[in-house]
Amino acid sequence: MEDFLFALGLSLKKTREGATPICFYYIPNTDGSIRWFWNEKATQPHFLKFYHTADWRSRLIAAFYHLVFFFKLQHLLFAKNQILAYIADMNKIVGSDAWTDVFVFTGTAGPNRKLTLFLRNQQGKSFFVKQAISSNSLQLIEREKTTLSYLNHISLSQSRIPSVAFAGSTFLMFVNESAGKTSTDRFGAAHQIFLEELHHQSVHLANTSKFLKLENLDRRLELLGGTKVPVGIVKKLNTLAKDLANEQSNLMLSYAHGDFTPWNMFVDAQGKLFVYDWELFRKAYPEGFDFIHFIVQKGILIERKNWAAIKEEIYNTYAEYQGDMEISIDQQLKWYLLLNTLNQLEIFAAQAQWHTQVNWLLNTWNDALSDILSAKHQTRPLIIRDLFDWLSAKQYGTLKLELPNVELLPVTSDLDICLNRADALQAFAYFSKHSLVAKLIVVKGFTVSRVTLLLRDGGILHVDFIHQWRRKYTQFGLLGDVLAKTHTDAQGIRHVSPYYTAVFVGCFYGLNKSQIPFKYLHYSQFLEKSRSSLDNQIYGLYLGDRANPARLTRYLQKRIYNQGFSAFLCKVQYWLDVASRLITTKGFTVTFSGVDGAGKSTVIAHLREELDKKFRRRVVVLRHRPSFLPILSAYKHGKTQAEQIAANTLPRQGQNTSVISSLFRFGYYYIDYLFGQFVVYFKYILRGYIVLYDRYYFDFINDSKRSNIYLPKWFLKMGYFFLKKPELNFFLYAQAQEILKRKQELNENTIRSLTSDYLGLFESLSKDKNAKYIALENNHLPHTLQHISGEIKNLAY
Repeated sequence: MEDFLFALGLSLKKTREGATPICFYYIPNTDGSIRWFWNEKATQPHFLKFYHTADWRSRLIAAFYHLVFFFKLQHLLFAKNQILAYIADMNKIVGSDAWTDVFVFTGTAGPNRKLTLFLRNQQGKSFFVKQAISSNSLQLIEREKTTLSYLNHISLSQSRIPSVAFAGSTFLMFVNESAGKTSTDRFGAAHQIFLEELHHQSVHLANTSKFLKLENLDRRLELLGGTKVPVGIVKKLNTLAKDLANEQSNLMLSYAHGDFTPWNMFVDAQGKLFVYDWELFRKAYPEGFDFIHFIVQKGILIERKNWAAIKEEIYNTYAEYQGDMEISIDQQLKWYLLLNTLNQLEIFAAQAQWHTQVNWLLNTWNDALSDILSAKHQTRPLIIRDLFDWLSAKQYGTLKLELPNVELLPVTSDLDICLNRADALQAFAYFSKHSLVAKLIVVKGFTVSRVTLLLRDGGILHVDFIHQWRRKYTQFGLLGDVLAKTHTDAQGIRHVSPYYTAVFVGCFYGLNKSQIPFKYLHYSQFLEKSRSSLDNQIYGLYLGDRANPARLTRYLQKRIYNQGFSAFLCKVQYWLDVASRLITTKGFTVTFSGVDGAGKSTVIAHLREELDKKFRRRVVVLRHRPSFLPILSAYKHGKTQAEQIAANTLPRQGQNTSVISSLFRFGYYYIDYLFGQFVVYFKYILRGYIVLYDRYYFDFINDSKRSNIYLPKWFLKMGYFFLKKPELNFFLYAQAQEILKRKQELNENTIRSLTSDYLGLFESLSKDKNAKYIALENNHLPHTLQHISGEIKNLAY
């Protein structure tokens, strides 16, 4: 506060001698610092001159403040302070005139901070003042003074710029010309006319490479490294700059206001635009910069839109008001995002603390840059960087992440991140509207919340946000202690310490009564020399002590956070998590049919691994039937031997022609299907498994000889009516010659006949809207897997 008063020409005194008591009201920022302050005797809320009132919410707030002043209730609503001060410099603002009203906006903390004042004198004249309080803000004020002097010599017949009433050594004073003018958040004809006038004064063609060198982008981006600016956004700006340089195209340059936003302008009754705040004026900037800036800034800071909505408005407005712009809106967006983001990041890098709005801007810019870059670059690395940039404002720590470049995270790997639940919910809200995310699947929990991001280009990313260090209802650590000991790597990513990682891995696998995987055994070194009883027990697990899991469980259950109400709460939350998973995780059935040699087993083997590793879904493979009942020959040979005999016997070798025998065999297997489907449902489907059938009931219909059954096809098909229909059914086929190259178990005529029968069956069943029946020619395995994987992904998510 003392610095603000000194800049205005006042100095504080500790005694009343030679001092004047000054009483003022103020409105604080969220951190308690003063945002607006004004003299006690002010009769109007002129601080609203610094407040943008273009929507109904802001107008409602403004009306409220007017009522407060009208009824003289300031003392009830605003904080009040009194200081003893004297005029120390007559050449500064306070000493230059007798002011009846003094309203001060203290600006945004940082190197460019300046004071903005609204003043009214005894004659009723009012002025706006910009007062420098740092060397940077002084340079900006000098720059605006020069710009306004220059602009007064060019023709802007359809718009207005501010009139300088007085230029001091550290301030600029403007005549208040806001009376009778309004502000608007919508880009309209007046804005277009102004930008066209400005554009025509200076438009010229420039070489991209020369412009990039002139702006010194490489060096400026390099200097951002090592600052508090998130690493990911700087990397993306580097990538975008290289992409633009490689295009080797020319660009149109012209004058740019630099901060063309709704709160820096008014529109008068004649439709003319009055534009002020020229301190960021540029004589040669890419075409469209001001146009895009208007929509982006108000979209983020006023309307709180996500990038997709802002981008849509940019394109719609461009279609309506494109005027004389000569380069595409796509190119304009690239240049705008590169230059504006870099300009602002340089300011943010020098700020000790960031306002909440900085994070709004960073998140939207990151989304926008990822959207632009996704045209030439893979989306998964981009979304991973966006995730960690978003997390940079939070307290978090990754587990078991040892990659030198996180963007190269394998497709089969997921991310484990320790983060409190409230922040995880915010992350879900952000990424649900991210431009690269086609769909977001969230399973919320008290211990772990899991999110799957299905990306626009078909990619996928799984993230586990760990809120509690628990296994079932046994807690083995406190998240706060863990997050207090994180460390940051060269990528700007924070990691849980090696010691706590060793504890987590040991307890997780120990409480699961599982062996610690070989790839994690190196963490044992961080426990080896510990004298802690808990650490010694965990260390034993790394050494393979099989008795240790039970001892570990008993030891942990004696901890205070596993006793009393805490223990009860853990159990309640565990069962709530179980219920949540049962409700939100969808299990289903996929069947594969086809003649021997069609490739069913190969497809299922690849698919099983993909579903497990890439999609993180539990999978069970069943052969032909639910196997609720054993194979019939098991009653004669025993289960194991019967299965071996069946495996070593060529198909379709049975000689049964008896209808009675066939009815008995079919009835036995049909009971297996009828009751087994409920066993499969409760054992697997309800728990979120994907059940893959290698052959299914369709074999009874089309190839009953394979099961040594001789019954009419219509009768066998009727049995299917009473079964629960699998959600996805694939019939794999190929030309007979191709099948015979793979397997010689059937002759060419049999292959053609069975293929024809299956195609006909699947066509007749495809009328069912509750299940899908897909005939797929399997000539190229990658294409087949891609098609099947896509269908399963659509069903799973």
